Amino acid sequence: MKQGFTMIEMLIVIGIAGLLLAITVPTLTGSNIEAKQLKQGASLIQDQIRYAKTLAITRNIETEIRFYRLPNEAFRHLQIFLQQEDFTFKAQDKIRSLKNNIVISEATSQGDPVSSLASNSKIFKSNLIKALSKSQIPEYFALRFHPNRKIIQFLSNEKETPLQENQQWTITLIKQKKNNSTENKLPNNFITISINPDTAETQQYSLGK
Repeated sequence: MKQGFTMIEMLIVIGIAGLLLAITVPTLTGSNIEAKQLKQGASLIQDQIRYAKTLAITRNIETEIRFYRLPNEAFRHLQIFLQQEDFTFKAQDKIRSLKNNIVISEATSQGDPVSSLASNSKIFKSNLIKALSKSQIPEYFALRFHPNRKIIQFLSNEKETPLQENQQWTITLIKQKKNNSTENKLPNNFITISINPDTAETQQYSLGK
């Protein structure tokens, strides 16, 4: 005759199931929260790229979107600039920052940079931006938008060089861990924005490994 489970055996099974649930749920919840934060950061960058492109077309001027970092930190701030009559550029709006420790990754994957825009662009120093730090001079790289809808990349000596045919720019976002500002390894959770050089259209095309 087949015997059923004893009360002790059932309690043991329930206890083990509860323990596994307690371990698994926070991990899944944390992963989902991180994915949402990454998407929010990517949406901010995409919105600002679209806005800079729109300003260039509607005002018939060149515009820039600059991505800033402070020394020993990652790129996580951005701001739109408009070309003036003397051909200099002036900030159009306030600096916007990625939140929740979301930053632009400078890691590599299989030998290639995951953020080709940051890796191939000339990095400039700017002592004009006081909003980020009163004592440290931030660095930045930039995208420049023209009224004809072409976007141009900064290179050395502030010369502009268009991308090669069919080449794409990418910006990859990760959640930066504590004491990990120089991490060169792509984490399990990330999101990549691709930027079409001809249309300046953007797309989120990768989330997680």
